[in-house]
Amino acid sequence: MKQTAQQVDYRLGELLVDLGVAAPAEVIKGLRVSAHTSLPLGRTLVMLDYVPDFVVRSVVEAQSMLRDRLLELNQAKQALAIVNRKRWSFSDALISLGVDASATKGTRLGELLRDANRLNSHQLDLGLTVSDHSGLPLGQVLVLLSKVTEDKVRITLAMQRELRANNLERKDVLKRLASDNGAGATAHSLPAYDSTAKKIKLGELFICAEIITEEELQQSLSMGKDSQQMLGEILLDKQWISQDILTAALRLQALIWDEKIDVRKATDVLREAHRLAGTPDSADVDGLIADSGNKNVSLYEFLRITGYLTKDKIRASLKRVMDEPRLLALVMNHAKETDSSNSNYLEDATKLALRDAATLRFVMSETFPRDRGLVDSALVFHQLVQEGKLTLCQALVNYSIKINGIESDTAI
Repeated sequence: MKQTAQQVDYRLGELLVDLGVAAPAEVIKGLRVSAHTSLPLGRTLVMLDYVPDFVVRSVVEAQSMLRDRLLELNQAKQALAIVNRKRWSFSDALISLGVDASATKGTRLGELLRDANRLNSHQLDLGLTVSDHSGLPLGQVLVLLSKVTEDKVRITLAMQRELRANNLERKDVLKRLASDNGAGATAHSLPAYDSTAKKIKLGELFICAEIITEEELQQSLSMGKDSQQMLGEILLDKQWISQDILTAALRLQALIWDEKIDVRKATDVLREAHRLAGTPDSADVDGLIADSGNKNVSLYEFLRITGYLTKDKIRASLKRVMDEPRLLALVMNHAKETDSSNSNYLEDATKLALRDAATLRFVMSETFPRDRGLVDSALVFHQLVQEGKLTLCQALVNYSIKINGIESDTAI
């Protein structure tokens, strides 16, 4: 029996399996990594080398068409087979099958806003990059970047649906989007800072986190007004922030707007993330590493750098080892590498043992059982860094957010 849009649940993971793009076991692994890292499922599958990024983008496009009932599942499956085999765009694959591709080509949110001169290609690329890394929808990213208003996004999405249903002509949609100044105004000036405001602006968040000064913000806003650049673009161009910090800031800003975190906690996290993502020296804790891009950093060093494995936690772990015979026996396996004549023989052996990932995980789980999820998440981040799937900087920023107790559906 032919499946129709009404009969199919179009969640991305299930759709990837239904379309034959990924195996169920791969999706399960991707979901597990996504849960630990808060990265979007599509991004984790690309990082794990299960699905190419261009195929994921095509599946997302198919997902949108299926939800709008503009495509049948068997047509999407045939088109994706062509995409995978010939590396064509999804719309070109549909055309080769005789399917009307006008419902997707040029009707995506970013394309409509760009072609209506609401943003340029560079801004669209930046928005898509941030959206991919943060898990936030493109429309929300553009709102957070003060490029468009929420009303403009809603209007564009509404016209997108009508355009895809052939109820509107594309030229009429672009004309409406281009002329509707009220709903598309950009925000190049900020009101007086209010730390209790729910809709905190990006610049205000950077000031609170002590990443830029009020003078630097006003200078950047003035530049943005003259050049029609977004604040995030300018700060990136000036190298005052990194791409990772911009992504983290927008994610935290979204959490504030959704009332899932208060401004003070968000700025504390962003300040710490900026410290960790700064110069190699600023990421160095007690001389643990000299290069923040080093893939060979150990799990112990990773946890020390993030601030999770504090000296108090290390002391508590040492005490636990001394009081627990089975933990002490585990540690003694590493004792042969320490000087037995040293008066701190057992302490040195314990510290050495904690540098072994498996031993560290076991000891930390026994000492701080409530933190098992955080330690397991650190293991996942650490593995992704070692495999070159994430930079150390990216992992530090994301884990910095996670260890501060922020759990959200808006997943970096």
